[in-house]
Amino acid sequence: HNPRSTVGTVTEIHDYLRLLYARAGTPFCPDHDLPLQAQSVGQMVDAVLGLPEDTRLMILSPVVRDRKGEFTELFADMQARGYVRFRIDGQIVEASDLPELKKNEKHNIDVVIDRLKARPDVKQRLAESFEAALRAADGKAIVLELDTPADAVPPQANGAPATARGSDPQRPVGHGKEHLYSSKFACPVCSYALPELEPRLFSFNAPMGACPHCDGLGQQTVFDPERVVAFPSLSLAGGAVKGWDRRNAYTHSMLESVARHYGFDIETAYEELPAAAQKTLLYGSGGDEIEFVYEAETPKGKTRSVKRSHPFEGIIPNFERRMRETDSVAVREDLARYQAAKPCAHCGGARLRREARHVFLIGNDASVPRQAIYQVEHATLAESLQYFEALTLLGSKAEIADKVVREIRARLKFLNDVGLNYLSLDRSADTLSGGEAQRIRLASQIGSGLTGVMYVLDEPSIGLHQRDNERLIGTLRHLRDLGNSVLVVEHDEDMIRAADHVIDMGPGAGVHGGRVIAQGTPDEVAEHPDSLTGRYLAHTLRIEVPTQRHTWQADYVAPPEPAAAVTATAKGKAKPEPQPMWPRYEPTPASCLRIVNARGNNLKNVTAEVPVGLLTCVTGVSGSGKSTLINDTLYTAVARKLYHAHAEPAPHDEIEGLEAFDKVINVDQSPIGRTPRSNPATYTGLFTPIRELFAEVPMARERAWRAARFSSNVGAGAGGGRCEACQGDGVLKVEMHFLPDVY
Repeated sequence: HNPRSTVGTVTEIHDYLRLLYARAGTPFCPDHDLPLQAQSVGQMVDAVLGLPEDTRLMILSPVVRDRKGEFTELFADMQARGYVRFRIDGQIVEASDLPELKKNEKHNIDVVIDRLKARPDVKQRLAESFEAALRAADGKAIVLELDTPADAVPPQANGAPATARGSDPQRPVGHGKEHLYSSKFACPVCSYALPELEPRLFSFNAPMGACPHCDGLGQQTVFDPERVVAFPSLSLAGGAVKGWDRRNAYTHSMLESVARHYGFDIETAYEELPAAAQKTLLYGSGGDEIEFVYEAETPKGKTRSVKRSHPFEGIIPNFERRMRETDSVAVREDLARYQAAKPCAHCGGARLRREARHVFLIGNDASVPRQAIYQVEHATLAESLQYFEALTLLGSKAEIADKVVREIRARLKFLNDVGLNYLSLDRSADTLSGGEAQRIRLASQIGSGLTGVMYVLDEPSIGLHQRDNERLIGTLRHLRDLGNSVLVVEHDEDMIRAADHVIDMGPGAGVHGGRVIAQGTPDEVAEHPDSLTGRYLAHTLRIEVPTQRHTWQADYVAPPEPAAAVTATAKGKAKPEPQPMWPRYEPTPASCLRIVNARGNNLKNVTAEVPVGLLTCVTGVSGSGKSTLINDTLYTAVARKLYHAHAEPAPHDEIEGLEAFDKVINVDQSPIGRTPRSNPATYTGLFTPIRELFAEVPMARERAWRAARFSSNVGAGAGGGRCEACQGDGVLKVEMHFLPDVY
């Protein structure tokens, strides 16, 4: 899956939602929270005449918005209608001086309909101009105020004042305060308007709908203060921020000047500095000018001190500027270590642009709240199904959207029936487990309604609680009842007992298996004397419960505080010596790891205690928050503390008891190895001593072969022994161009 794939896009529910909102959605003004209404020409005229009298105006017709092309035919058509001026990409241009537009770049083109002043006696002329603008631009018109202060007009690329191209400097430029009017949708207060709603407006994969700040990803890569200040227990001079300590004379002298200006000591631990000082150090002094001292070289080769007063840039703005300006890959990689993915500050993670986030579905029942598309997709699948079951649209919208709503309900019901009620439609497909992805594909197949199909499923019950397992079994039976054959590779007892026919393979694994031991109904397999599975089904064999368990005292005991050593500074003042970040201590039976107020996803300020040195099982129904608590909160927070990992932990207050650990390892279901040639022997390191052993046999020593000679990863040119025909892959890849590759 690519990073843009979500549960909604994979199941195609997102496509139905886009269509539903485009056909039955009600757009609202983002600023005034009022539904957009179609404006008449009279209302537009009254709004313009409400401007200060004698305001110079230009009536424009927006005929092209963000489209590629040269538009020669459009210009010819407009000139044939008698229009002689255009605003092209913000500049007013005469018809006789039209520029050649680059066809591969996006352009904005407005036709200049009229120029006039806001006066009561121009009411008829204004109405005619609006009608002409609306006809040319499919119901849209722009009123441009030309009395804009000069400093509000953007300069040209070369820094010159923004004058019209090919005209004298006195002619009005194409910039100023704009009022957009629409005969279709517009805000009655501020004239905020939208074109006709289209499905692509609600797609975060299309430029028309994606948030322009995060490009529809919902996240932005920004410099993270916690990574920038990697060692907050140290002072700025002692290395709290890499590259800004006393070993770097230039940056250190800048920090000394900042500290002197604001009255704090750079020898103080960063975490003990006032919040205002920390903010200034990270983000700059704003408009406050600080006196800095620089060392300058004279023509005679001597150095002298030079004082300059200017604002302090700030550490994070400094990193951002260096990232923008550098061409060095090494510098970019070094700075990237201080960045983290954060929810987009503009769309809040919704991925959509402002216009799409303010289109709502409004039902007939006032008890059902209005919902924007991103709110529907952020809710759980159970909540989304409940919403659409209660939704009844009004009038013609109900007829238009009836089939779409029924399809959305059906697909949501299938997803809930396979035990995925805890997921949301905006959940990234990359974060789904193998079992979840398989059940999503299963729900999609049920929705297709196919018959006469053989379905093969590989352990679909992985990760499911017993309660949800029953719903999955019911779904598989429904798939069978449609007229299909369902084959399930499974170990789960409930799934085996629910099957119509069971095939038991064995008797052992690997070379000891490969035979059909028993087949028939579950009861027949249970009675078969040679079936190991049958003995477990018959309960003659079972997993025994341990008779003795390790005990744990459930009271949290904090580790003893290490005594701080005291050293003398250069000024003779005693100062505590920095302590190791993770002082070691011996865990006791009462030791525990304590997660305080975890609140990621659906967690309700959970505080959990995990015993140190014991086997702990975290269980619960699907979607109860197990993975959020352990993987997203505990593991991610510990990895960040111990290794300065990039991943952002789920919201929580703190993790107590980390002093007992110096490593954390996450054993997950991701594929092993880094290349297609990886195998269990290379991944575990077992193959290394085997290669070394073969390098010691007499024939290898006679030929001066080293261990690399027995590696499938090292080429012959480097002393390796891989097969050069297949490059050590063991198979030959034949590219078939328009067909799948053959191996």
